[in-house]
Amino acid sequence: MPTVGVRTRQAAEALGLGIARVHQLIYDGTLDAALVKGVYQVDEASLEQLVAARAAWVTVDEAAVLVGCTTTRIRRAVADGMVEQRAVLRAPTIRRADLEGLRPLVAAERRGEEQRRLDREQEASRPRRGDPPDDEHEWWTQAAVADVLGLSTSRIHQLVARESLPSTEHAGRRWFRSDHVLQVLSARAFRAAALRPPLD
Repeated sequence: MPTVGVRTRQAAEALGLGIARVHQLIYDGTLDAALVKGVYQVDEASLEQLVAARAAWVTVDEAAVLVGCTTTRIRRAVADGMVEQRAVLRAPTIRRADLEGLRPLVAAERRGEEQRRLDREQEASRPRRGDPPDDEHEWWTQAAVADVLGLSTSRIHQLVARESLPSTEHAGRRWFRSDHVLQVLSARAFRAAALRPPLD
C-alpha cells in the first residue's frame, strides 16, 4: 500500500506524461501504486523518486536547447563519448549532468567559427595584387602605360619619380589612370607638333 496516495492524473502532470503512460509505469513496477476503491493511488515517494530520476535525463532536442547547439552536435558528443545516452524508448535519453562539460566546448567552437568567419571576410576584403584601386576609373599597369607612350618601364618610373606622371600604389603594384596617361600623350603630341617646321 502506498504511504501517501496521488491520483494518476496528478502523477501524469508531475511526470509530464499521459495518463496511459503512467498506467504502464504502474503495470511494469516502475511506479508503486495500489487500487483504492477501483482507482489507482500512486505512492508519493515512488513518484518523487521517478520525477527526480527523469529530471536527470533530457531529450536530444532539450539537450540542444540547453547547450545552445544543434541536435547533430549532441549526437556527435554521444558518438565521441562525451555525453551518455541511454537506450530506452519514449523517454529522455541524454544525461543532463554531462551537458555541463559540453557547454563550454560548444561555446569555444562557436567563438572559433565566428573568428574564422571574420578572417574569411577580412581576407575577401583585402585587395589582391591584380585588383585595381577602384572601379570608378580605368586603370593601366606600368607595362601598359609604357606601351601606350612608347617608352621603357624604367622611363615611366622616372616620370613617376619626377611627378610628371600621376600614379597610385595599390596592393603592391603601381597603377595609372587611363585619362591621366592620355593627357600626357596628348601633351607630347602637342609639343611635337609645335616643334615641327611650318609647311611652305
